[in-house]
Amino acid sequence: MVLGLAIGAMTARWVARRLQALDATAVRVGAGEIALRAPVDGTGDAFDNLALRFNAMLDRIEALLAGVREATDHIAHDLRTPLTRMRTRLDQLRSQPSVDPEALEPAIADADQLLHASGALLRLARIEAQGGIEAESSVDLSKLARDALDLYEPIGAERGITLTLDPLPLTVRGDVDQLFQLVVNLLDNAIKYAPPNTAVAVSIHRTGNHGCIAVADHGPGIPDTERDRVFDRFHRGERHRGTPGSGLGLSLVRAIAVRHNARIALDDNHPGLRATVSLPLAFTNPASASQDPGQTR
Repeated sequence: MVLGLAIGAMTARWVARRLQALDATAVRVGAGEIALRAPVDGTGDAFDNLALRFNAMLDRIEALLAGVREATDHIAHDLRTPLTRMRTRLDQLRSQPSVDPEALEPAIADADQLLHASGALLRLARIEAQGGIEAESSVDLSKLARDALDLYEPIGAERGITLTLDPLPLTVRGDVDQLFQLVVNLLDNAIKYAPPNTAVAVSIHRTGNHGCIAVADHGPGIPDTERDRVFDRFHRGERHRGTPGSGLGLSLVRAIAVRHNARIALDDNHPGLRATVSLPLAFTNPASASQDPGQTR
């Protein structure tokens, strides 16, 4: 009995010590030390696993807070110019005895740009705050790409740009609206920068256990030095600063890809850019999963 009591007391003291370390970390993080992490001793026991999960949660919170700070900085910097421009134009119109409706068009265009940017920022924040895609339904990549092409074919036709699709029946799991937004943003970028009377090619293929959707154009492409930065909020390449847009299209693409455990690759299309998003396949039966992982279109 004495031995049992002694072992019980030692175990209780050991458990309390482990929990105190986690509790102390939680208190300091709650006080503002967001970079602090719970100690991990590498034993792999239940307390060690709890500390690892606690640290992973803190990593996620810190990343979200960093995104909020970054978005706030970008908003203050990049939205200030159209706001100032719109304020100046409206002030000039106020001093006129009569206002020509056409004179309001630039101010309305600036307001539309601000509304588009704020809407994109809200969508971006919602996507980054969402959890995994385990509960989402299956999505046919080829059908998704065909719907996106149907939407953008009239826009491409205005500039003589032909849209082509090389389909392959592949199914992934995810949010169909977000994946559609991903494809639309890639198509929008490709059409925006493709020269007139060229083609934008969309292809669906398989690489290992991933379904890939690729969008290729023959535009100016993106220099190697900028390919890591084009996914940042409001980033505009030096050559494209005069083109319409908010600089948030590829940020949305990255956020959707991260939520869907996808990879993004930007490659030369000789000439132009080839953007490829690789999503884990949603196998519906063992036969699908046992197919040759090296099979491609």
